[in-house]
Amino acid sequence: MKDDIDLSDEQLIEKYKNGEDVFSFILRRYLKSVYNFVSSFSNKNQDAQDITQETFIKVWKKIDKYDQNYSLRTWIFAIARNTALDWLKKKKCISFSDFENEEGDNPVIDSLTDQTSLMDELINKVDKEEKVLEIINNLPPIYKEVIILKYNYEYTFEEISKIVDNPLNTVKSRYKRALDKIKKDLID
Repeated sequence: MKDDIDLSDEQLIEKYKNGEDVFSFILRRYLKSVYNFVSSFSNKNQDAQDITQETFIKVWKKIDKYDQNYSLRTWIFAIARNTALDWLKKKKCISFSDFENEEGDNPVIDSLTDQTSLMDELINKVDKEEKVLEIINNLPPIYKEVIILKYNYEYTFEEISKIVDNPLNTVKSRYKRALDKIKKDLID
């Protein structure tokens, strides 16, 4: 069983589907990163622990329905995100006015470029990285999650789109808006 820890996600899932007890390896592989991700939705350690626990209960219950055409990591993060948003709705922490319109339309989308270097430049120009982290922490949840998934977990826009279950252009728009807000707050 010790050798199972070196198996790929796909191999672990296959063993699980064949009745072998390998879920603990999946849990250990993703527990810390899921906890860190859901912590961005809540300032309370206990809430993050509860969200993380609920996430892995859902993963365990739904693992038979996992579609191996997608990355296990992406699938788990999508469950974590949805669990955190459900938790926020129960807590009524989300300001729904922060969400985009129902169609997800945005005239800025056509002018979007990949501004990956912009974030790096901003961090380098600021004397204290804490200021940037404080600004990111105060972003509305829909912008904050895109920045966190992009920079902390190095997801592509396509992967983020699957995790947050929004169109690719919506994700890019939120990313650009988050960067604009960060830049504005750094200048002020």
